[in-house]
Amino acid sequence: METVLSEAAMASRTERRTCQATPEVVACLEEGFASVALPPYPTWFEPMGPLVRWFSASGLLLCLEPGLEGMELIVTGRTTADVQRAVEAIPGAWTPAVPAVTEPVDDREWVLPF
Repeated sequence: METVLSEAAMASRTERRTCQATPEVVACLEEGFASVALPPYPTWFEPMGPLVRWFSASGLLLCLEPGLEGMELIVTGRTTADVQRAVEAIPGAWTPAVPAVTEPVDDREWVLPF
């Protein structure tokens, strides 16, 4: 299941945004978004480190995972407006928008699992 979620987040055709997961950011996630029914688990690159957690909301997939400078929140969505909605709802120092896919691979409609 984790592989499916990770691939959905990385293969999204909309932008992806990230911010440092401060205690305020984590509290906002836990209060305002649904926890994905997947137990927290360690990352492959830091098996004894902080655990990865997934959250969702309509049109949004959010991943809380270890980053280079502590925990990081990664947000992707069905549309740019969905991602912007999350950025506005979650306090944090957000990175500039980065398109997840720079060129379309084909003409099919992509459907994310949330």
